[in-house]
Amino acid sequence: MTLCLMLGKKAGLDEPELADLAMAALAHDAGKAQVPLHILKNAQRKKDEEEFYRQHVHYSVQLATQSGAFSPSALAIIADHHETLDGKGWPQQKTNFGPGARILGLVDRYDRLCSPEAPGKEPMMPAEALATLFRQESSKYDATLLALLIKLLGVYPPGTVVQLNDGSLALVVAPGPQSLQPKVLIYSLELSKDEAPVLELATEPELKIVSAVRPSTLAPDVMAWLNPQQRLSYYFTVFDT
Repeated sequence: MTLCLMLGKKAGLDEPELADLAMAALAHDAGKAQVPLHILKNAQRKKDEEEFYRQHVHYSVQLATQSGAFSPSALAIIADHHETLDGKGWPQQKTNFGPGARILGLVDRYDRLCSPEAPGKEPMMPAEALATLFRQESSKYDATLLALLIKLLGVYPPGTVVQLNDGSLALVVAPGPQSLQPKVLIYSLELSKDEAPVLELATEPELKIVSAVRPSTLAPDVMAWLNPQQRLSYYFTVFDT
């Protein structure tokens, strides 16, 4: 929801549109509760299993409607968040749908690339996910929104593990004013994550990112501490300019 609202604000949505987007982002996958786990977590579903899985959109709309808390616009966002501009989305293969659904669909796909549902499927690094969206899937999504998302998250999006030029490891927790200088949480096994220093690389001229690090290459204790798959608060207010 946070990322949807950030992108929606950058895209010029007004307050009622942002409110509908927020509600839809919260509830868009509620219907997955009615999908059996052996289908939900299966990376290679059979045709009938995939059809069942795709019913989660209908279930989500149904639950949101029954709650009485969602506007028609919010319900439409939920209904269309798996549609794509190339007409190959689902459930109705639409090519014309609203900006809220375009935003939610794009953010949902980015999140899914970074955090796959199926056990054993290796998550992409955030930068890899953005590159995949741009290079391989751009026909599916609104080009303006995709460009805004890339600009919003920067070269090293939140959740990226990086190595600094002093040899230390860090977890990107927020973009910085410059794309190559994000805000990072410095890894230290001697400190808890709550106690570890958070640095703005834009104000630390002696520190630079050398490379992004694939989480699967990290030692188990380092991986457990950094936990790049953990949901990150984005460390800045949605309505900051």
